[in-house]
Amino acid sequence: LKFYGMTKDPETEELMMILEFADRGTMRSVLLHNFNNILWKDKIYCLFRIAYGLEKLHESGYFHKDFHSGNILQIAIRNEDFNYSYISDFGLSGPSTKQKSDDKICGVMPYVAPEVLNGEPYTLSSDIYSFGIIMAELSSGRPPFYKRKHDTTLALEICNGLRPEFGKGTPELYKKLAYKCMNANSNQRPTAKEL
Repeated sequence: LKFYGMTKDPETEELMMILEFADRGTMRSVLLHNFNNILWKDKIYCLFRIAYGLEKLHESGYFHKDFHSGNILQIAIRNEDFNYSYISDFGLSGPSTKQKSDDKICGVMPYVAPEVLNGEPYTLSSDIYSFGIIMAELSSGRPPFYKRKHDTTLALEICNGLRPEFGKGTPELYKKLAYKCMNANSNQRPTAKEL
């Protein structure tokens, strides 16, 4: 995304970035309104762009902490049938070296790694778990556990191995990678570079 500058909210005095307009909106909105027209090659390209952005973030020593389809912006590419995908909303991001175990759980619950739901600190691997959830969502066109309340019961089930469903016709290799990203053992997940 092109960066145009900074501004300050006059009431809260929070700094805000002025970025290129994401004409397609978020990945969540694209899936909601156009899922049946998205080809597998475009889904894979979308994930490639997201993995690339995540790799750059992790190489900088930062994790996202709020990684979900609502924080992935989509921009149409002229004369192409696909969108560019960009990770956004770094408000909860922080250096991976300054993580405290008493930090509060933040993010959208179905995308939060089970170890974080269990009170362990965020790690780079926690973002990889979220990437796996995004893979399932891109496959099915639906947010994870969209028919469920995001409550303690769901959190416990996620900690006990519940994972979102994939859409019909999802390639086995795709599911295998997504399940690897969603592994309950954070040490068994791939790195962003490996993705």
